[in-house]
Amino acid sequence: MLERFVGTWRASETLHPSPWNPAPRSKEATLLARLAFGGTTLFQEYRRDDYEGMGVMTAFGDAITLWWFDALGPPEPAKGGVRGEGIVLEGTSPLGRARYTYAFVRDGEFTFRTEYSKDGKDWRCYLDARYARLSPGAPPDRP
Repeated sequence: MLERFVGTWRASETLHPSPWNPAPRSKEATLLARLAFGGTTLFQEYRRDDYEGMGVMTAFGDAITLWWFDALGPPEPAKGGVRGEGIVLEGTSPLGRARYTYAFVRDGEFTFRTEYSKDGKDWRCYLDARYARLSPGAPPDRP
């Protein structure tokens, strides 16, 4: 499943109203993703005008784990696995509980959703994004 993320991607995002974002906003973002360590690890570099982060996603058997690094604090791993044509991961973050859902629409396009919850039961959408691949393979300035 991780190899489907490899390449350079452009995202159209909607940030929904939340305690951290009072009004909805639309943003554009870029994601560079490459595989390493025999295809078991995906390195992700994410940028938009007001935020940047780096993800490390690993897949061993059916278990998928994501560590997300940004300025909000130390990473806590989100864990889960493949569900249908996507991946669903849950974990904790400085904002509470978090759920990340990746769904492949077709080759070269996927959606991403971040949800948050204080109690793990009542989930609110924080971000919806649609990604389109600009180029396949490893980004040109990476090994």
